Amino acid sequence: PEDLKRAVDGKRARCKYGTEDPLSSFMRANIDKNFRRETNSQEETAEIDRQTPEVVHDMVLRNPVTGDGSLYLSPNHTTAIENMSEADGRALFDALMDHALQPENIYTHDWRNGDVLLWDNSRLLHRREAFDGRVARLAKRTTVYMDPAYFAVPQASA
Repeated sequence: PEDLKRAVDGKRARCKYGTEDPLSSFMRANIDKNFRRETNSQEETAEIDRQTPEVVHDMVLRNPVTGDGSLYLSPNHTTAIENMSEADGRALFDALMDHALQPENIYTHDWRNGDVLLWDNSRLLHRREAFDGRVARLAKRTTVYMDPAYFAVPQASA
């Protein structure tokens, strides 16, 4: 919707891997569903924190060729929206998520042996459902370089 496009245009999100204080109301209400790496010690947690500092990035990625925009946000890792109060930032973030998660915007894949699925990691809000850990599962990841002159590529700043 145009009002949400205007509201998010130019906004920047503060993000921290493994935060225990996400901005998203849904994630705050379901803190046990947040993605957090399990660690074996406080030292390991401190090392992960050192290697993954907080970053700030645009909430809308723009394709430099077409000018098309796409949301770039994470309900797990976003902690704030710069220059907005916590309440206003949460209201905007929740409105964006409510819109993005409408049934007509959701694709669910019914996996079969041999399936291959590709997506643009920075332009697709994605997750997996729980699975039975006793059943064999093979997942491989490939990363493709996207030339920023032609594609919307996230640019972070500390």
